[in-house]
Amino acid sequence: MSKKNISTIFYLVSFIFLLFSASCNLSENNADTKTDSLKVEKNENHDYYSQKVFYSLPSPLETASLIRKTGVTYREEILNPISNYHNYDTNNSMALNLGIYGADLSFANIFDQQQTSLKYITIVKKMADRIGILDAVDSKDLKQLEESISDREKTMNLISKIFLNSDIYLNENNRPEIAVLVGFGGWLESLYIALRLSEKSIDINKELVSRIIDQRLSLNIAIRSLDTYAHNPEIYEIYEDALALKKIYDKIVVVKTIMVMDKKTNISSMQQEEQVSLTPYLFIQLYDKVTNIRKKYTE
Repeated sequence: MSKKNISTIFYLVSFIFLLFSASCNLSENNADTKTDSLKVEKNENHDYYSQKVFYSLPSPLETASLIRKTGVTYREEILNPISNYHNYDTNNSMALNLGIYGADLSFANIFDQQQTSLKYITIVKKMADRIGILDAVDSKDLKQLEESISDREKTMNLISKIFLNSDIYLNENNRPEIAVLVGFGGWLESLYIALRLSEKSIDINKELVSRIIDQRLSLNIAIRSLDTYAHNPEIYEIYEDALALKKIYDKIVVVKTIMVMDKKTNISSMQQEEQVSLTPYLFIQLYDKVTNIRKKYTE
C-alpha cells in the first residue's frame, strides 16, 4: 500500500471522529471554557448549523500524539487484536469498534509502527465499508487529500468539507448515532491506552496522568451526545457506562470556593478555584472501570 493511500485512510479516520462533533451540537462560545458546564445548542436551520464551528472529542491522532510526548514506550499488546474483528456483527458494535480500531491505528502510526498500521488500516476500511461510512465520502475529495497531504491548510479545508457532507449524508439516512458510537469508541480506546501505559501509578509519569485527568471534559461531551440516542437499548447501555465513569471523574476534580477582595473597590466576591485531588486508590478505580468497560465491548 502506498504512503498516499495510508495517509488517505488516516484522514478518513480523522473525518469520522469529526462527525462526532455534529451530534454533540456544542455552542461555539463554550470552546475555551475550563468548566464542566458545556451547553448544548439546538438550531433548526441545518445550513446555518452546519457552517458553525463544532467542538468535539479530541481525535485519536491528537491523543496518540499527546501520549507519545509524555515519553512512554510503544506496547502493541494493549491494542484490540485484529482477530476480534469477526466478533462484531451489529451496526452499533461495528461502529463502536471502528472507533476503537481507529484509535489503535493512530497509536501505531504515531509510534511509526508501519506494519501494524497497515494491518489496522485494512480492518478500519472493512468495518467502515460494512456500516456504510465509506459511501459518505466523495472519491474526488479523497483524491485531493492524497495530492495535498503536504498542504496543511488545504487538507484541513478538505476534511471540513468531507465532514459537512458526511453529516448531511448520515442525517438524511437517519444514522447520526453511528458517528456518536465511532467517536465514543475512539475516545474510550485512547483513554484505555493512556491508562495501560501509566502502569497503574500516579507517580511514574505525571504528565501522562495529567492528560488522563483532562479527559473529564471530553467525557461530558460524550455523555451529552450519547444521551440523545439513549432510547436505543444498546446505546443506553453505553450511556450508563459513561455515567458510571463520570462518577469516578467527579471525585477527582474538586472545585473550591474562595473569597476574593478587590483592592481598588474593597468589595469582596466569591470565586471558584479548581483543585485536582487524585489518590492512588481513586486512580486504580478509574483504571479498572475503563478496563472493564472496554473489555465488555471488545471481547
